[in-house]
Amino acid sequence: PSRREVLGLLGLVVLAAVLRLPGLDVRGAFDADQGHDMLVLAGILRGDIPLLGPPTSIGTFHHGAVYYYALAPAVMLFGPDPVAVTGWIAAWGIAAVAATWWLGRLLGGPIAAFIAGLLLAISPAGIDSSTFIWNPNLIPCAAAVAFAAAIYAWRARSPRWWLLVGAGAMVTVQAHMLGLVVLPPLVVAYVADLRRSGGGHRRRSVVRAGLAAVGIVALSYVPLVVHELQTGFSALRAIATYASQDGPGAASGLLDRLLIVAMRSVVWPFAGLVSAVMM
Repeated sequence: PSRREVLGLLGLVVLAAVLRLPGLDVRGAFDADQGHDMLVLAGILRGDIPLLGPPTSIGTFHHGAVYYYALAPAVMLFGPDPVAVTGWIAAWGIAAVAATWWLGRLLGGPIAAFIAGLLLAISPAGIDSSTFIWNPNLIPCAAAVAFAAAIYAWRARSPRWWLLVGAGAMVTVQAHMLGLVVLPPLVVAYVADLRRSGGGHRRRSVVRAGLAAVGIVALSYVPLVVHELQTGFSALRAIATYASQDGPGAASGLLDRLLIVAMRSVVWPFAGLVSAVMM
């Protein structure tokens, strides 16, 4: 990047920080979800390592525990202080602006990078999601890093960048179950990189990097596996029950429920939680 681009990026980071950091002690929601997360994080200081992440909105199964591990440095450094944890979330939001700038630069060049970073820096939804404790708030940064690293791995013909893809995808899918939607395009990108690698040393390098990326994602589910072995696969049974006609919301079919989940996910950044608006 040129000096002008670097200065533009620094300006975007400063703007994002100015819009996110002031008054964190009085900004954002602090309700049952945030209280629950703080209790879990406080437990880490006592040696209680969580095996499950926050409960999903239907309450019968959970997101990934990596969400708590990602926030653990805040409580280790500053104690179980909600403001410190919120500040850590804000740092992820600021980093998301930089990651979006990187992704925009790879896709469209310097102007596209600045516009993309600026839009996220001043986005009301982006600002709001950086100022309260909630597991999906880690996704913008993690997903942008995953996609940018995949593009860079392709362009630079550097397989080691697939490790960063794996790390970004891992945080995304652990922060929210619907983060799984990032995996198909990343897998397609990896397969394309593998197919063009030819034979010999480069192909072996791409294969090793891909296996390592898969390993990163797989390792993040070790806490869940431990929990399942200890509880007779309670989470798996809860998912199966929900997916069946005998589960919660049995009046509607599985397809109806999947459509409702998809609608909530798309509408939320623009209009808030649709089920809350309808009530």
